[in-house]
Amino acid sequence: MNSLESKYIEDIKTFESDKMEQLIMQSLDKFPPLLDVKDVATILRMGENAAYEVLNSGVMPTMKVGRKSVIPKPYMGKYIFESTCITE
Repeated sequence: MNSLESKYIEDIKTFESDKMEQLIMQSLDKFPPLLDVKDVATILRMGENAAYEVLNSGVMPTMKVGRKSVIPKPYMGKYIFESTCITE
C-alpha cells in the first residue's frame, strides 16, 4: 500500500470516528449535564447496583456533589465511544 492509500484510509477512519462520537453525544442530549447513578444505569442499560460498580471502578472520572457520585456527560460519551469503537 502506498502513502496516498494509507492517507486515504486514515482519513476515512478519522471521519468515521468523528461521526460516531457525534452520534453518541446526540444520544445523550436528553440527559442532564451531570449524570447520576440512575442516568448511568439507563444509558448503559444495567441495574443501579451495576452502575454503582462502574462509577466506583475508576474507569471513568466521577465527582461527588453532596453525597451523590456524578459523572459529567462528555466523560460518559467518551467512555461509550472508547468501549464500543476500535481506536488505534
